[in-house]
Amino acid sequence: MAGVTRGVSGIREFCPGGRATGFRGPDSGGWGVRCNGSDATVKPRFRARGRGGPPAAMGGWMKTEPTIYIVEDERPIRESLGTLLRREGWNCRAFGSAQQFLSSYQPETPGCLVLDLRLPGMDGLSLLRLLRERGHTLPVIILTGHGTIDQAVCAIKSGAVHFLEKPADPAMLVRTIRSVLAPHRDGRSRDDGHVQLIKERLALLSPREREILDLVVAGHTSAAIGRKLFIATGTVKLHRAHIMKKMGAASVAELVRMVMEAEAE
Repeated sequence: MAGVTRGVSGIREFCPGGRATGFRGPDSGGWGVRCNGSDATVKPRFRARGRGGPPAAMGGWMKTEPTIYIVEDERPIRESLGTLLRREGWNCRAFGSAQQFLSSYQPETPGCLVLDLRLPGMDGLSLLRLLRERGHTLPVIILTGHGTIDQAVCAIKSGAVHFLEKPADPAMLVRTIRSVLAPHRDGRSRDDGHVQLIKERLALLSPREREILDLVVAGHTSAAIGRKLFIATGTVKLHRAHIMKKMGAASVAELVRMVMEAEAE
């Protein structure tokens, strides 16, 4: 019983002046309080701490668990993502359209949104912009099989924190979600050391590389940059590869985000 009573100090108010202990409800659906021999089962609003234990309490208040929202119109992918993330121990809510998500979204609940671009009705970018217009800072990870450089740039500039292409590596997706759930401001790592590192890497670029970087951030493709600068597309791609290596960026979306973070200071 010692393992049971640890989490009930915050609910002794149910038994003023008496002796309260915790017990597992007979339907295994909740934890309860035994007050002077009388039982009262209460359903926990939050996830229990550890298998078979009472809800974790901190100073008598329960800690809200983050929720991973999934908006994906293809049911097999939606269910597969849900299964993957629930195995990691996260609460998940999946929706087939932007409208379904908006009707159920609770801004006060922490978490993040894994969002497809191509959706019936309102598309992913429109949903992202609507959330930002309403003042919601929910971190958004774009996960799409139809992404272009222009879409990646638009998504990052509209407030997405990551842009991943399908089929995404499950381990990478999990790492990405963990990174955006970590404590930070507005879903981004914006500490002084991080931004200073980006600026130092930008300073390593040659004038031509910086020129190409600015055009990439503006959403131009390699072919379009080549025409604009009167150089071969292959030369542009070679410069882009050098830029990505110097900046330590794994994708164009990450590159765009890094530049935006540096320019925001």
